[in-house]
Formats: sequence, structure tokens, C-alpha cells
Amino acid sequence: MSNNSTNGSTSLKNRLETQAPESTTPERVTATEVTHQDVAVTDRQERIAGFDQSVIDDASILVVGAGGIGGEIAEGLVRKGVGELTICDEDIVDASNLNRQKFHVDDIDANKATSLVQNLADHGTTGTTMVGIPQHFQDAIATGTEFDPDLVICAPDNDAARVAVADQFHGSVPVVFTGLDSEANGGYVFVQSTEAPCFRCYRPGANAGGACPAAPAVVDPTKVVSGIALYAADTVLMDRYREWDAFEFYLSGVLPTTAVEVPQRADCPDCGG
Repeated sequence: MSNNSTNGSTSLKNRLETQAPESTTPERVTATEVTHQDVAVTDRQERIAGFDQSVIDDASILVVGAGGIGGEIAEGLVRKGVGELTICDEDIVDASNLNRQKFHVDDIDANKATSLVQNLADHGTTGTTMVGIPQHFQDAIATGTEFDPDLVICAPDNDAARVAVADQFHGSVPVVFTGLDSEANGGYVFVQSTEAPCFRCYRPGANAGGACPAAPAVVDPTKVVSGIALYAADTVLMDRYREWDAFEFYLSGVLPTTAVEVPQRADCPDCGG
């Protein structure tokens, strides 16, 4: 990487950090609720084998990360009719986010979590309650925020947050992890149940690595990984069928798409046995 590219990346990172909102006050929004005497707006999804609308209606889901993946997943959950949705992210909206994230020009320089819940209000049809928390997950935990979800979807852009989520909910709440590669070509979805294997079994090299704000990013793999994550969420909450723990894809075909069961690692710091 050239010095100019490195300096540009550093400058963007510094600017994003200095623009982070000072307020940590959550934003609470209620999505649109639609009723129609002829047919329920959820009628078509209720015809899917194993799908249970009552489970979605009553579910409380935490989404960590309000960027490209988190925004796509959050919109899908709202459209499906999830009862309560909490979104946690301290980052602010930058102009470079607009090519793939659920934000508008007027959202630039505003917090992602609070802006996202506002923008999703008109995408709902069942009156989803949404809360946007303008803090990174680690900071929210450190300052005493208590989360009690039925399911967590982990969609940040860094391993530090993924590891923090894995540790926080290991053994208590199922988590769907998502990630994209550094070339905007592929990604993965991993389901951590309340039993082994855990996220560290799947990605033993995950550590406290930070985000890369200048990495390539486009909407194509974002929509793919989000769709797989939404399917995985259904399989955790209800009886939609799934045979894998980890799903990996490569849009270019340079490597095959795989869906596998992940073995427990004996040396895993969380669940090694």
C-alpha cells in the first residue's frame, strides 16, 4: 500500500472517531403497523415449511453493528415482523457508506444505530419496537447496559466486537455471526448455539483486530451474507431446517461455496473440552 493510501486510511479513521456522537441516549422507534381485512401481510412467509410467525412476533433480537450487513439484516427482521429489535453501534454515517447501507444524505455525520431505527420505521408492517443504542457493544456492556435477547446477530466490521459478543453470550444466548472478506468478494455466516462449538472454534485466529475503514465494500456480498444470516436466524428461533454451523461463499467462484458442521476445538479458550 502506498504512503498516500495509508495516510488517507488513517485520516478517515481519525475523522470517524472524532465524529462519534457524545450522547449515548438510545433512540426508540415503533415501526409501521399494517392491517388488511383480506390477507395478513405476513401470509406468504407463513406458508414456508417450519416458519412460525408467532415466534417472530414475540422475539427480541439484538443486532450488533448498524452498517452494511447489520442494516440489511435489521430491515429483513422488521419486514418479517420481529417483536423487538435493538441495534447497537457507535459509528457515524459517512458519505462512503451510502452505496450499500440503509442511510440517506441527510444522515451523514449522525449516529448509525439511531439513524437506522428511524429509517426502518416505514419498512415494518407489524409494529416492531426498535431501539438504537449509539455505543459500541463493548462500551455498552462496560457502562452497565443489560441485554436480554432471544437471539443475537453479530454484524460488525471487526473481530474485536465479534470476540466480545462471543464471550458475552457463550452458553446463554444463540448468536449468528457474519463477516465479509477484505476484497468484497465473499463472506461467512456462523451459528453459535448455547453449546459447543463456539465462534472461537470456527475462527481460532480471531483476535482484537480493529476495523479497516478504507477496505473495498459493495452491496453485492452484503446482500448475500445478510440473506443467509436471516435464514440462519429463523432456524435458531423456529423449525426451519439447517444442517450447517458455518456457511461460506465466494462470488467469483475462486473457492467453492461450503456449508459445514464445525468441530469443537480441544484448545478453544471458551469451550475447549
